[in-house]
Amino acid sequence: MERYRNPETISHQQEYLTTLTTVNKLCQEANLRPMFVGGVIAKAIHLGNIEQIKMDSASRTVRIPTTAAEYTAPRKDGTVDDFDIILNNSDKDLVEATVRCVDESLKTQGLVHHFVSTEAVRYPGWKSRNKIFQMVSGIDVDQNGQTHFSFGSTISRPVSEESLQPWTYIMEEKGKEIISLPSFGPTYFGFRYLMRLPVAGSGGLRQKDRIQKIDEDTGHRTTKIHTLMTLRRKAIENGAAEGYIPDDEAWRQFIVDLQHPKHQDALTHAKSEFFHFYWETLGPLATAIAHGKGVFEEVAKLGNKFTG
Repeated sequence: MERYRNPETISHQQEYLTTLTTVNKLCQEANLRPMFVGGVIAKAIHLGNIEQIKMDSASRTVRIPTTAAEYTAPRKDGTVDDFDIILNNSDKDLVEATVRCVDESLKTQGLVHHFVSTEAVRYPGWKSRNKIFQMVSGIDVDQNGQTHFSFGSTISRPVSEESLQPWTYIMEEKGKEIISLPSFGPTYFGFRYLMRLPVAGSGGLRQKDRIQKIDEDTGHRTTKIHTLMTLRRKAIENGAAEGYIPDDEAWRQFIVDLQHPKHQDALTHAKSEFFHFYWETLGPLATAIAHGKGVFEEVAKLGNKFTG
């Protein structure tokens, strides 16, 4: 089937929102409990709007003021966002069938410009991760039903169920919903960037996530992780006022274990040094590859498949 978008029938903004709505709807209907991670949530959060973001621990909702034009805009380098999603259901066949259904539905609608990357939580009986090819952290459930983060031989202590509960992020323009997506709570969301992969000397952050920029609303210098940690602090403060106490010990310890050489096995340490060399040496080129700019589009898609 030919992949195209007719500019006379669907705009970039429509394609962006319809792609997200389609993926979320099909995964929810199949009970795959999707969690949207990465830029699809982070891009709506800025230093200038954090004070206006409304969080409610009881309903587990985060309301983010933005505009549809700003939220769906391409990156500054002209590339479009990819959508990263974690799926969670113990039925492996159902997960794989639904992923195929999602892909076919998007093709049928001509929604083909945003790469949808899915990673499933792994359950007992599933094929074990290949430690050689694993390049990003995964989430696994053990024989006792406890959930762990994993990368190679680095396995977290059991992760609290509270910290894995989905929150609904509602992007709003002047109080009107643009789109709503499930993800990890604002206390934990930024941690996903710190535990994605081991990167020597940079706390797990790829160079593109450490680039300093001037926040257009406040004029202050910031980075993506600084902005997300500012959101985390607000979430903790708001939660304390509502009697909500986060249980993030397993998350924090896994980040330390993944990034610190003394906790790494030989293979993980080698990958950590490689990632550091790759991002620091290639710099803007590495970012272009990650964003799938120009000839690197297919390479970027491969980069999201190395989950082991």
